[in-house]
Amino acid sequence: MASAFSVMRNIRTLMLGGELRDAPLDGLRALSILWVVAFHTVYGYGILAPDASAAPIFAHRGSILFLMGYLGVDVFFALSGFLIGRLLLSEFEKTNGLNMRSFYLRRAFRILPAYYVVLALLAASLKGYHANIWANFLYVNNFLSVNDQYMSWAWSLAIEEQFYLAAPLLMLLLLRRDRKTQGRLLVGFLVFAVLLRAGIYRWANLDMNLGFALPKGDPTSVRYFDVLYGKPHTRYGGLLAGIYVAWLLRDKSFKLTSSQRGIITFASLVSLAWALVPRFIWTGAPSDPRALVTAVYITEHYAISAAAAGLILVTLAPGGATTLAHRVLSLKVFYPIAQLSYSAYLIHPLVIMGTYSGMDLKGTALRMRDFPVYAVAFAVGTLFVSAIIYVFVERPFMNMRSRFEGGQAPAPLAPATRPLS
Repeated sequence: MASAFSVMRNIRTLMLGGELRDAPLDGLRALSILWVVAFHTVYGYGILAPDASAAPIFAHRGSILFLMGYLGVDVFFALSGFLIGRLLLSEFEKTNGLNMRSFYLRRAFRILPAYYVVLALLAASLKGYHANIWANFLYVNNFLSVNDQYMSWAWSLAIEEQFYLAAPLLMLLLLRRDRKTQGRLLVGFLVFAVLLRAGIYRWANLDMNLGFALPKGDPTSVRYFDVLYGKPHTRYGGLLAGIYVAWLLRDKSFKLTSSQRGIITFASLVSLAWALVPRFIWTGAPSDPRALVTAVYITEHYAISAAAAGLILVTLAPGGATTLAHRVLSLKVFYPIAQLSYSAYLIHPLVIMGTYSGMDLKGTALRMRDFPVYAVAFAVGTLFVSAIIYVFVERPFMNMRSRFEGGQAPAPLAPATRPLS
């Protein structure tokens, strides 16, 4: 038991990657958490700074790439779906069943300790304000209005926990059928995910635009978050995209020709462009094409998840190690950042908002050129605090998992993905 808390052992694990890991996933995970930190660098300023100071920043075209960092969460969803899907598929192949107790126990040891530590830090920093903290304890905070959530950025963690409850049941539903039926069901679920978002968007009569509203006092954005943005039934498509890729790669005969690899890479880039480019062209004016605005809000999150899923498929399919995407995403610098991504997602808003709270934002307005520097500083500070949480909380409980599974050392499971906002 004491060895689980060995500081040197946990530091080595943080810095040195094992041979069996899928290195491209580290790159996706690392880039996503850095994008999320960049998002909150600007968004957090909008929350705490006077509107007169924040409005020019939100209207500046240079802030668009920062403010689109909320899409980093959709990469995390695809990664989570892939990793959990692969784990469950592998177990089913070996045992023709799923050990629910083992699965949920491993998830609890992986997710809960760091989460509850950061929740406790937030409660201590808010000095007795604990309204609706129960919802975070139970991972149902995403069913409250965003204005009523205690640790509001944990909405995505709640969705993932809800996904963990459903994933084994979904896999059992699929895997009792022949492979052709499995594929049809997965594609059908994915198509339904898009249609469901479209139906809810129209039913709720959301009147959105492609500009970025200030965080304070925007009822349209609040309603969008409460109805469409933070609910499991409107975000499960990103997780399912990852499961679909895991399902494809479990087929030992699956391979991609060079032309197929090129088509998937191109489609991933098109999906990425579809999610990003419209906001650089249209900025929320009343003259923006309504059909385009509607299409973006219905599909942008799933477009990013699809792009991530495509990159996972291209880089991990047989022959993927020769691709440029594999080489770039496998850079060793990404490994420790990826290891810290879960703790970083949990703690980064406290680092950012704590820093801003200590500044005189009323007396000194930041300029757009200041934010790249602040984003880098916040990323470094976040990773430093995350490393402490990882070494003393997150990793020790991961080390102890096998002790509570009857002494059997389970198969290696990649780090939990993380994620926004």
